[in-house]
Amino acid sequence: MLDIRIAGIHLLCWEGGTVEENTQGMINAIRNPWTQIISHPGDGTAELLFEPIVLAAKESKTLLEINNSSLNPNRNKETALRNNLEILRLCKQYEVPVVLSSDAHISYAIADYSFIWPLLQETEFPDQLIMNYFPDRFLRYIGQ
Repeated sequence: MLDIRIAGIHLLCWEGGTVEENTQGMINAIRNPWTQIISHPGDGTAELLFEPIVLAAKESKTLLEINNSSLNPNRNKETALRNNLEILRLCKQYEVPVVLSSDAHISYAIADYSFIWPLLQETEFPDQLIMNYFPDRFLRYIGQ
């Protein structure tokens, strides 16, 4: 009964595992037909192998979120920059679309992508793979 279904790893409800267990768990979530978006896979909460995650996302047409908030230096997410760069490079290589998110928890941060823009520039990430730019395509992609 939800409009958009997003799954992600959050410390409040996740106990952790090996990198292989974490990766397989995320792949299982990606392959769940109810999941449309994986939230902040690159924030560093779980150690993950990104290539199999990107390939699973491509296969199942599940979007991966690039999260501005997790890139904010004040959040102390030490691996978020490196992880998100890797995700963007892999998504570009395999032509896997992403969705950008501000993850705003306060009104003035809505649609703030200031920490994402430098990553998009560094990876020369193609606009056609950013679903935010194409609302109709986004809705079709997630099956709406």
